[in-house]
Amino acid sequence: MKRCFLVSNLLTKRSKRRCHSYNEKRKKGKVTISYDAFYGQKDILKKVKMADSFRYAYYNNFALGSSSFYNFNQPINTNWLDEITRKGEVTNNAVSISGANDMISYYLGISNYTEKGILLGTEFKRNNVVNKNEYKFSEKFKVTQFVSLSIADNTPKPLSAFTNAYKQSPIVPVRYANGRFGAPLVNTETGLNDLTGQVMNNVANPVAQLLNTYEKNKNVTLFGSLGAELKLLNDLKFNTSFGATADWGKGYTFTPNRDLFLTQNPSLNEEDYASQRPKDPINTLQQRRSDSYIWNWDNFLTYKKEFGLHNVTVVAGMSRTTSNNSEVLNGTRLNVPEQTNYWYLDISNQNNAIAPGSVVTNNHSNPRVSIAYFTRLEYEFNNKYLLSGSIRREGISVFQGDKKWGVFPAVSAGWIVSNEDFLKDVKIINSLKIRAGYGEVGNGNGPSFNNITFSNIQYPFGINPVSQPGNYVRNAVDPNLTWETMKEFDFGIDFAILNNHLTGTIDYYNRKADDIILPLSIPKVLSEENVFINSGVVTNKGLEFTVRYDNKIGDNFSYYVGGNFSTNQNEVSEITSPYFRNLPGSGNTNNGEYTKLVKLGAPLGSFYVFELLGYNSDGEPILNEMVDGIPGLNDNDRINAGSYIPTYTYGINIGMNYKNFDFSVDTYGVGGNKIYNGKKAQRFVGENVESAVLDNFWTPSTPNALNPKPFNAVPRPSTYYIEDGSYLRINNITLGYTVPKIINTIDKVRFYVTATNPFIFTNYSGFSPEISGGDNGNPLLGAGIELDAYPTNKTLLFGVNASF
Repeated sequence: MKRCFLVSNLLTKRSKRRCHSYNEKRKKGKVTISYDAFYGQKDILKKVKMADSFRYAYYNNFALGSSSFYNFNQPINTNWLDEITRKGEVTNNAVSISGANDMISYYLGISNYTEKGILLGTEFKRNNVVNKNEYKFSEKFKVTQFVSLSIADNTPKPLSAFTNAYKQSPIVPVRYANGRFGAPLVNTETGLNDLTGQVMNNVANPVAQLLNTYEKNKNVTLFGSLGAELKLLNDLKFNTSFGATADWGKGYTFTPNRDLFLTQNPSLNEEDYASQRPKDPINTLQQRRSDSYIWNWDNFLTYKKEFGLHNVTVVAGMSRTTSNNSEVLNGTRLNVPEQTNYWYLDISNQNNAIAPGSVVTNNHSNPRVSIAYFTRLEYEFNNKYLLSGSIRREGISVFQGDKKWGVFPAVSAGWIVSNEDFLKDVKIINSLKIRAGYGEVGNGNGPSFNNITFSNIQYPFGINPVSQPGNYVRNAVDPNLTWETMKEFDFGIDFAILNNHLTGTIDYYNRKADDIILPLSIPKVLSEENVFINSGVVTNKGLEFTVRYDNKIGDNFSYYVGGNFSTNQNEVSEITSPYFRNLPGSGNTNNGEYTKLVKLGAPLGSFYVFELLGYNSDGEPILNEMVDGIPGLNDNDRINAGSYIPTYTYGINIGMNYKNFDFSVDTYGVGGNKIYNGKKAQRFVGENVESAVLDNFWTPSTPNALNPKPFNAVPRPSTYYIEDGSYLRINNITLGYTVPKIINTIDKVRFYVTATNPFIFTNYSGFSPEISGGDNGNPLLGAGIELDAYPTNKTLLFGVNASF
């Protein structure tokens, strides 16, 4: 992300950027056919061991103050994670044909990808067709065309099944002997799971949840672009490019309401459902259709001139983008036939008059329009001194009045020191460049910030009140909302030494997000829903280092070793909205507690929780209530327990080639970050517990244990749930072999095996320390908080690359 704000990247800013590697140089007149394929298996990278039936009974008996509520000799010991997962599989086949002559270059590719997920019942299929051509009509005029068609079919299952598998008791069977799904019921006389027992927790049977979820989605995505380049003069050319993306989606969700009720009540039958829930449907069918469109048009002139030792490039143009142009239609009917080929809205035996809004919903988003004018100047003198500058003026429709427009400048300079005469005799230095730059980029993407939402409501009128339908506005719009601006200064050195064997970069950056846009809660009398407000300034600054060493030993062996290391200091450096200061309620843990606050000078998304000092004589947590100097625990006693944002990241890359063999390893790691293990804080009553907790929990004989005594209650957020989030992940390990060329018509055949995410080294006790949350990584919300037990996957691939 760093240095993207410098001038070389400020020319255009599209709503969608697509990078394609279909421009490989081809020999004129030669037709190349390529085939690429792989097959792989997926599994869970890191599992959390849960208590078995005996330990579950022991822990919960202790929590209940009983020695026999749960029988220690349980006949059932269900491993729920194993029951809902399987070996995943991925398969990919791709064929392409390409070639070129003096007038035309062309590429046509077709691919098929299928995936069977590790979660029981999940499937994904995608077919792609890609075509790219370039037509050269003359030395002065050429046209490029690109088309991509993608058809995807997705069969999802609820990811919450992982969380239910984490929580559900091991004494619950998947099914009873009569075929009915197991339920969390315990016979209080025998202490065993029983169809007629009392409820011991509110967790669903995850297998029943998956097998009673019926959903399918299909998406057709068409992307196309058409560009032209016209050489007006020897030093002046004009480029125009139009690109558009259209996506059409459809899908259905079938919910067997009666069957779901019976999975939770295994002693009842269909007649009981009809008598106890006479107004509830047997099933519910939802059909949905959607479409969305994005288009972008760029036009610019480029003047490039060399005269003597001077080299000048000037670019000027404009860009227009329309995005967020979508429509969704949902229809719902009740009691359709159970056969899948009859899942249509008009095949329903329930046609009672009901509110239209509960049957059909339809909405269209407000398109987001952006218009930008830009210019750029680059100057080079004697291949030693570099100077560039740009300015971009952009307007976007999501803001109001004169707040729509922003001006974003950038400037950079470079000095190629190695081209100076005083360094030409220094043999150890092959290349040395010093550079510095400052740039600004505006961000106006996101929801439609100026949307007003209306809600229906019934208003009573008259002496004898009669309800009348009406509407009210649920949200306010800030008329002063304007661009969020990223401002960055960068200073760096690029070098190559030792006959170009050792290369690297050193960078210092200071990046400031000014007027950050956040949805904030304001008094309900002003707005029922959150309001987008320019809230403050967040700063990131640090150092980045990259280095790589390449060498050969003899004619058959070559290798490289590379690495990178970066530091980052994140802080809230300014608060401009009173609703942003000490923002309560962020970092929600789904149990009525919150874990994050906004404090000036602290990292964004910092955890503010109570400090755990130990346990009292009854095993209850002792929380520090004197942080504010006043006896009694209150929110002023929360302490900063760290942030999920790493203070440093690093990576190591190793590769080697010996004759026809190639081998590479790629790693990535982070440190200085914290994770809130919220899963462990969601025990309400009778849920399962991690096995590691039982290895070291408080009892009268172990008063100094790490974990509290067994409990069935909502705990206060404390440092007990804060864990070290650092990790080192092996991203890829690849071993390949290229078959020697023995047939002239075969250019290359390479076989390889790749392990993706095969290992992770971390002290974090949960499923994964990489937790961005379900809200696009918003640091004020769920980022860094593990609430759902969704594991990371690892994959082993076997593949082949061939070209003819």
